[in-house]
Amino acid sequence: MQGDVSFTFLDRIEKVELNIVDRRWQSALALALTLPDICGERCWQLRCEYLHQNKGFLNDENNIHFHLGLNCGMSVCQLDSMNIQENRIDIRIDIEQFCLRMCKAAKSYYDKVNLEKDFSLYNTPVLDFIQVTQKKKDASIIALICGNERYAKGLKEALQFISEQIMLFYTPESAKTKLGKHKPDLWIVTEDMTRQPNQPWRADRTTPVIIITGNPDAVEIKKNSGKLTVLSMPLSIVDLRKNVEIYVS
Repeated sequence: MQGDVSFTFLDRIEKVELNIVDRRWQSALALALTLPDICGERCWQLRCEYLHQNKGFLNDENNIHFHLGLNCGMSVCQLDSMNIQENRIDIRIDIEQFCLRMCKAAKSYYDKVNLEKDFSLYNTPVLDFIQVTQKKKDASIIALICGNERYAKGLKEALQFISEQIMLFYTPESAKTKLGKHKPDLWIVTEDMTRQPNQPWRADRTTPVIIITGNPDAVEIKKNSGKLTVLSMPLSIVDLRKNVEIYVS
C-alpha cells in the first residue's frame, strides 16, 4: 500500500522557516530560491549561481556580483566602499532577511490567488511504501507540553516520522482541558511545565512520561515511576527519538 506524503507549496515555505530557526542558512537560502515560479532577472541569476554554478556569485555577462551576509538588519546590505569596483553592480544579500521576506511574499501571493490557481501543481510527489507497516505508530497520540512555542514546534518536527498525531500544548491546563478524560499514548513534558499547577501527567497512572530537564535528580513522579524517562539537557534528538519509539512502537 502506498502512502501519499507529498510536499505542498506551503510545506516548502514552512521548511524554509524551520531552517531559519535552526540557523541552517545554506538550506534556507537554497529552498527559498525555489519559491518564485516567475521572478526578476537578478533573483533568477542568484538562484542559478547558488544552486548550480557555484562560481563565487560573479556573473561575467551581466557584470553583477552577489555577496552573502548575516545580521545586516535588512534584506539588501550596504557594501564597504573598498569592495566596490567600477562598472560592476555589487549586491549583498542578508540570508535570513531575504529568506523571511521571500516566505512572506510567497504566503501573501498564496492567500490572494489560492482559490483561483491550482497549487497542487507545485507539489513534490513522494510515496511512502512502508507507511502501512507504521500504521500503529501513526495512530499513537503524543501529548507534548512545553511553554516555549518555538522549541515545542522544533521537537514536533523532530518526531513527525514517528507519529502524525503530536498534540502541542503550551500549558498543563490547556492539555487537561483539551484532552478531557482521554489519555494520550505518551506524555512529553519540558522542565518549565513541571513547576506549573494542574499537571495531568501526574494524575495519569498508566501513560508513560518523558521529561526533558536540566536537573534530572529533582524529577519525581511517584504514581508513574515505572514508566518515567528523564532526558537531560542539552537534549540529544537521537536519544529522544529512541525513547519515544520504545513507547509508541
